[in-house]
Amino acid sequence: MFVNWLVHRETRVKAALLEVIENRTAGFVFDANHTGVTEHVLRTAFEKACGRAEIPFGLMVEGGLIWYDLRRTFATELRERQVHEYDIADLLGHHIQAVTGTYARSTPCRSDLKTRMLLGLRSR
Repeated sequence: MFVNWLVHRETRVKAALLEVIENRTAGFVFDANHTGVTEHVLRTAFEKACGRAEIPFGLMVEGGLIWYDLRRTFATELRERQVHEYDIADLLGHHIQAVTGTYARSTPCRSDLKTRMLLGLRSR
């Protein structure tokens, strides 16, 4: 049942995002000029969503989630899916490659898997 809800939910989210970017070839997904939604509105909504989900929010809160954590998660997911670094940088809007490295991090699980594959070891 949860899987059905998740698939349905992802389909609705994807459709909504595609509608937001329809007929655009450049710019941000949530661009105030196109959607009327400002960065401030998004950040405020993010903070409220964290509160409703009982997720610690804020840089000064232990374990707190901040807006840029979403960028880090996005970049790390792209790296794990073997998207090229230049493409990740482009998607994040970075002009300096080193900046992308601070967002797209390797995860221990993925690194261990690659090491095992290189050494020809099987998972236990």
